[in-house]
Amino acid sequence: MKFNELKQMQNAEVLKKRMELYPKIWSVLLIYGRNWMLEGKETDAAWAREFLKKLNACAAECGVIFSQPVYASFFKYREALMAIERKLAAGEVVTAAEFSALERIAAGQEGQPGLGTHLKADLGSYQDAIFRQEWADPLTRVLTRLHSTARRTKIIAF
Repeated sequence: MKFNELKQMQNAEVLKKRMELYPKIWSVLLIYGRNWMLEGKETDAAWAREFLKKLNACAAECGVIFSQPVYASFFKYREALMAIERKLAAGEVVTAAEFSALERIAAGQEGQPGLGTHLKADLGSYQDAIFRQEWADPLTRVLTRLHSTARRTKIIAF
């Protein structure tokens, strides 16, 4: 079997595993994150501990198949939640901005994709959207044009 065939088989297996496990992460984010807030449930230290417990269980089961963008966003989300849990456990007040930071990390902010987008992109759902977003970036457009022009005129090789 050739290397490329082995690589394709491995990628197919990783995708299959992601398709099985990523919905578990998504479910935890929705149940304890967005839906919890929408339903007006109490966000106390017990909520934060349970949320962290569920997220850590997901990381233990799924972490090995995270892409780097998913890992980075997941880590950032978990850090923000841990800070909230520490404050709640100490009896301190958590601001609305601190809670909304979780949503921004999950949904994305300032044109940057969030954890949800990275999860979906790993499954192939957002590849076109990410490509369009990258294409919309002026520097990317300029570099793409330069590369294209250079190849046509054979001035430089990329």
